[in-house]
Amino acid sequence: MRDDDIAREAWRREASHHEGHRNFRPHLRPRGANLMGLRGEEAFAREFGLTVDLTPRLKGDGGRDLEIRLRTDIEGVSLFKVDCKAAIIPKDLIVEVGCCRPKTIYVLCRYWEEDDICTLLGWQWGHTLLCSTPKDYGYGIINLWCPRNSLRDLQDLHERHVNNTAT
Repeated sequence: MRDDDIAREAWRREASHHEGHRNFRPHLRPRGANLMGLRGEEAFAREFGLTVDLTPRLKGDGGRDLEIRLRTDIEGVSLFKVDCKAAIIPKDLIVEVGCCRPKTIYVLCRYWEEDDICTLLGWQWGHTLLCSTPKDYGYGIINLWCPRNSLRDLQDLHERHVNNTAT
Protein backbone atom coordinates (compact mmCIF):
# COMPACT_ATOMS: atom_id res chain seq x y z
CA MET A 1 0.00 0.00 0.00
CA ARG A 2 1.20 3.48 -0.86
CA ASP A 3 1.54 6.00 1.96
CA ASP A 4 -0.14 9.11 0.62
CA ASP A 5 -2.95 11.50 1.52
CA ILE A 6 -5.57 9.17 0.04
CA ALA A 7 -4.34 6.16 2.02
CA ARG A 8 -4.18 8.16 5.25
CA GLU A 9 -7.73 9.50 4.79
CA ALA A 10 -9.00 6.02 3.87
CA TRP A 11 -7.63 4.51 7.08
CA ARG A 12 -8.96 7.45 9.13
CA ARG A 13 -12.42 6.72 7.68
CA GLU A 14 -11.94 3.01 8.29
CA ALA A 15 -11.28 3.68 11.98
CA SER A 16 -14.42 5.84 12.23
CA HIS A 17 -16.70 2.99 11.07
CA HIS A 18 -16.85 1.49 14.53
CA GLU A 19 -19.66 -0.47 16.13
CA GLY A 20 -22.62 1.86 16.57
CA HIS A 21 -21.74 3.90 13.46
CA ARG A 22 -24.46 3.93 10.77
CA ASN A 23 -22.03 2.38 8.25
CA PHE A 24 -20.86 -0.40 10.60
CA ARG A 25 -21.47 -3.52 8.53
CA PRO A 26 -18.38 -5.70 8.99
CA HIS A 27 -19.92 -8.52 6.92
CA LEU A 28 -20.40 -6.10 3.98
CA ARG A 29 -17.47 -3.73 4.29
CA PRO A 30 -14.24 -5.65 4.10
CA ARG A 31 -11.16 -4.16 5.70
CA GLY A 32 -9.82 -1.66 3.20
CA ALA A 33 -13.18 -0.79 1.61
CA ASN A 34 -12.54 2.92 2.11
CA LEU A 35 -9.14 2.63 0.43
CA MET A 36 -10.67 0.83 -2.56
CA GLY A 37 -13.34 3.50 -2.87
CA LEU A 38 -10.91 6.39 -2.66
CA ARG A 39 -8.60 4.74 -5.20
CA GLY A 40 -11.60 4.55 -7.54
CA GLU A 41 -12.23 8.25 -7.01
CA GLU A 42 -8.54 8.92 -7.60
CA ALA A 43 -8.62 7.03 -10.92
CA PHE A 44 -11.69 8.95 -12.11
CA ALA A 45 -10.24 12.28 -10.97
CA ARG A 46 -6.97 11.59 -12.79
CA GLU A 47 -8.84 10.56 -15.96
CA PHE A 48 -10.89 13.78 -16.06
CA GLY A 49 -8.51 16.33 -14.51
CA LEU A 50 -10.44 16.59 -11.23
CA THR A 51 -9.36 16.58 -7.58
CA VAL A 52 -10.39 14.03 -4.95
CA ASP A 53 -12.10 15.70 -2.00
CA LEU A 54 -10.46 14.36 1.16
CA THR A 55 -12.44 16.58 3.53
CA PRO A 56 -13.49 14.52 6.57
CA ARG A 57 -17.29 14.43 6.90
CA LEU A 58 -19.11 12.89 9.85
CA LYS A 59 -21.98 11.65 7.67
CA GLY A 60 -19.88 10.61 4.66
CA ASP A 61 -20.04 12.08 1.17
CA GLY A 62 -23.73 11.36 0.59
CA GLY A 63 -22.99 9.38 -2.56
CA ARG A 64 -21.16 12.27 -4.21
CA ASP A 65 -17.54 11.40 -4.71
CA LEU A 66 -16.82 13.94 -7.45
CA GLU A 67 -18.61 16.32 -9.79
CA ILE A 68 -18.12 16.63 -13.54
CA ARG A 69 -19.31 19.22 -16.04
CA LEU A 70 -20.88 17.75 -19.17
CA ARG A 71 -22.40 19.19 -22.31
CA THR A 72 -26.11 18.37 -22.50
CA ASP A 73 -28.67 18.67 -25.28
CA ILE A 74 -31.04 20.73 -23.15
CA GLU A 75 -29.14 22.87 -20.62
CA GLY A 76 -25.92 23.40 -22.57
CA VAL A 77 -23.54 22.50 -19.73
CA SER A 78 -24.53 20.94 -16.39
CA LEU A 79 -22.74 19.69 -13.31
CA PHE A 80 -23.33 16.02 -12.46
CA LYS A 81 -22.49 14.02 -9.34
CA VAL A 82 -20.19 11.03 -9.78
CA ASP A 83 -20.22 8.02 -7.44
CA CYS A 84 -17.40 5.51 -7.95
CA LYS A 85 -17.99 1.87 -6.98
CA ALA A 86 -14.81 -0.16 -6.58
CA ALA A 87 -14.48 -3.92 -6.20
CA ILE A 88 -11.74 -6.53 -6.36
CA ILE A 89 -13.94 -8.77 -8.55
CA PRO A 90 -16.31 -6.32 -10.29
CA LYS A 91 -19.01 -8.37 -12.00
CA ASP A 92 -21.84 -5.82 -11.89
CA LEU A 93 -22.17 -2.15 -11.06
CA ILE A 94 -24.37 -2.15 -7.95
CA VAL A 95 -26.03 0.65 -5.99
CA GLU A 96 -28.06 0.05 -2.87
CA VAL A 97 -31.80 0.62 -3.33
CA GLY A 98 -32.72 3.94 -1.76
CA CYS A 99 -29.28 5.43 -2.49
CA CYS A 100 -29.52 5.63 -6.29
CA ARG A 101 -30.17 9.06 -7.81
CA PRO A 102 -31.34 9.47 -11.44
CA LYS A 103 -28.92 12.22 -12.49
CA THR A 104 -25.85 10.70 -10.81
CA ILE A 105 -23.14 9.01 -12.85
CA TYR A 106 -22.11 5.67 -11.32
CA VAL A 107 -18.69 4.33 -12.26
CA LEU A 108 -17.49 0.75 -11.84
CA CYS A 109 -13.82 0.44 -10.88
CA ARG A 110 -11.53 -2.59 -10.57
CA TYR A 111 -9.24 -2.43 -7.51
CA TRP A 112 -5.82 -4.04 -7.97
CA GLU A 113 -4.77 -4.85 -4.43
CA GLU A 114 -1.16 -5.73 -5.29
CA ASP A 115 -0.63 -2.31 -6.93
CA ASP A 116 -3.06 -0.32 -4.72
CA ILE A 117 -4.70 1.29 -7.76
CA CYS A 118 -8.04 1.24 -9.56
CA THR A 119 -8.87 1.08 -13.22
CA LEU A 120 -12.12 2.44 -14.62
CA LEU A 121 -14.33 -0.15 -16.32
CA GLY A 122 -17.40 1.81 -17.39
CA TRP A 123 -20.31 3.87 -16.15
CA GLN A 124 -24.08 4.20 -16.11
CA TRP A 125 -26.69 6.82 -15.28
CA GLY A 126 -28.68 6.42 -12.10
CA HIS A 127 -31.94 6.65 -14.07
CA THR A 128 -30.91 3.50 -15.96
CA LEU A 129 -30.02 1.67 -12.75
CA LEU A 130 -33.40 2.67 -11.31
CA CYS A 131 -35.04 0.66 -14.13
CA SER A 132 -33.21 -2.55 -13.17
CA THR A 133 -34.87 -5.32 -11.19
CA PRO A 134 -33.50 -5.03 -7.63
CA LYS A 135 -31.66 -8.07 -6.32
CA ASP A 136 -29.84 -9.34 -3.27
CA TYR A 137 -26.21 -10.25 -3.88
CA GLY A 138 -26.23 -12.56 -0.87
CA TYR A 139 -25.83 -10.17 2.06
CA GLY A 140 -29.42 -9.10 2.74
CA ILE A 141 -28.92 -5.73 1.01
CA ILE A 142 -31.09 -5.09 -2.03
CA ASN A 143 -29.26 -3.44 -4.92
CA LEU A 144 -30.00 -1.92 -8.28
CA TRP A 145 -27.51 -3.14 -10.84
CA CYS A 146 -26.09 -3.12 -14.34
CA PRO A 147 -23.95 -5.96 -15.74
CA ARG A 148 -20.35 -4.96 -16.36
CA ASN A 149 -20.65 -5.82 -20.07
CA SER A 150 -23.62 -3.41 -20.43
CA LEU A 151 -21.87 -0.36 -18.98
CA ARG A 152 -21.30 2.74 -21.06
CA ASP A 153 -17.80 3.45 -22.34
CA LEU A 154 -15.78 6.21 -20.69
CA GLN A 155 -15.28 7.73 -24.12
CA ASP A 156 -18.92 8.88 -23.92
CA LEU A 157 -18.03 11.01 -20.91
CA HIS A 158 -14.82 12.28 -22.50
CA GLU A 159 -16.76 13.48 -25.54
CA ARG A 160 -19.17 15.47 -23.36
CA HIS A 161 -16.73 16.58 -20.65
CA VAL A 162 -16.21 20.31 -20.22
CA ASN A 163 -12.97 21.10 -18.40
CA ASN A 164 -13.66 22.89 -15.10
CA THR A 165 -11.27 25.70 -16.08
CA ALA A 166 -13.00 26.31 -19.45
CA THR A 167 -15.26 29.34 -19.73
